[in-house]
Amino acid sequence: MLRTMPMDWVRRLHQHACLAEQDQISQLVNDILNAHPVLARAIQTLIEQFDYEKDITCTEQVLAHE
Repeated sequence: MLRTMPMDWVRRLHQHACLAEQDQISQLVNDILNAHPVLARAIQTLIEQFDYEKDITCTEQVLAHE
């Protein structure tokens, strides 16, 4: 699902996940909630569990194919 997102958004998600910036990630999630509710909920769940590593891994995979 991340592959459908704009690269700039994926880069910001990656940056904020690397720094464990929960508030900034939540803002990114809110920005896509209406257009991509499943992805938004999945990311929010990971952040609520403080599982930034999964976000980092997923965004790295997308950014590697940029």
